[in-house]
Formats: sequence, C-alpha cells, structure tokens
Amino acid sequence: MRKALIICNGEPEQKKFLAKACKGKYILCVDGGANTAAKYNIKPDAIVGDMDSVSSAAKKKFASSEWIQVNRQDNTDFEKALNFIKQAKIKDVTIISATGKRLDFTLSNLYSAFKYLKDTKIVFESEFFKIVPVTGVRKFKTRPGVRVSLIPVGICKKVNLKGLKYPLKNANLKVTDTLTLSNEALAKEIEISLEKGRILVYIEK
Repeated sequence: MRKALIICNGEPEQKKFLAKACKGKYILCVDGGANTAAKYNIKPDAIVGDMDSVSSAAKKKFASSEWIQVNRQDNTDFEKALNFIKQAKIKDVTIISATGKRLDFTLSNLYSAFKYLKDTKIVFESEFFKIVPVTGVRKFKTRPGVRVSLIPVGICKKVNLKGLKYPLKNANLKVTDTLTLSNEALAKEIEISLEKGRILVYIEK
C-alpha cells in the first residue's frame, strides 16, 4: 500500500474528480465519508471512526469492506484515520472532503496533519485547490500564473520562496502575518523551505 486516499465527511467532491482521485490508491473512508463513497459507488478498502455518521445504506453496501470502529473520543475520526495510515506504513496520502461544512473541523484537520508529516507525505485536495502542510523543504509542480498562498502556523523562521513572483529569503513569519498571501507562481516548479516552524501552502489549480 504505497498511496492512499482518505475520504472525509466534509463537503463532498464531484463524482468525476473523486473517481480520478481514487485510481491506484488504497481507499479509506472516515466515518460519514462512507456515505459519499456509497453515493458514487466507490468501494472503500476500509472505514474508520466511531461510525456515528455512517448511514445504514452505506453499512449494507460496504459490508465486505474492513470496518475499524474506534469509540475513543479523545481524538477525532480524522486522526484515527491518520493513525491507521501511520500503522500501515503508507507514505503518500491524498485527503479529500476534509474542508467545508464545519469550520472547526476544517481547521482541526489541517492543523492535526502536521503531527504525521514525519511518517507520511500529506496533501489536502479538492477539484479547485490543494493545501499542503509543510515543514522543512518542499517542491511543487505548478504552472506560471497560479495563485499560491502561505499561511504560517505559529512562528516560522528563515522562510525561503523560489519560483514565485514575490520571493523571500530567510524571512521570519508569525501567525498574524499576511505577507505571504496571494503570491503567484512564475515557473513550472516552486520551492518552499523553512528552518523552523510550520506552514500551510495553498495552491489553486
């Protein structure tokens, strides 16, 4: 299992995008994400969570999938899914439907992903954008003119941006800074690096 797709219980994606995202990946639904999979006839390999949001129709439809019920309430169903991914030693994860519906869960999902970056490359993706939690150095394939925004999560030190209209060199950022919003890619590849801290990178498609 080299790559996985996690389907969360946020705003559902379009069928065409979801079908493309599933190709060649281990499919893991987070609780009510199974309802989206059932709607589009996409069979998950496993469903994880406390199962309080899964419809009876989805339970029946995916009876042969692996059901991993974790009733512990000291973390979210999304974190339960990432713990499963870590234990399965999957190194590349795309996450969809993790945003929308509830802002509190959207923020929690984005922030909690940082805990797992040591073991797994994580990308939140939708039909229109992707959001990537970044520590250290990361390169991205893109194209000239694409909007790129960086949102510091806490204090970030020695931030460098390459291949962007507004580059940075050894800049220090804090969570209240808006300096790195609405930048623009100049090349087919951009590079973002920071010596210390955490940044969410937003890239439009």
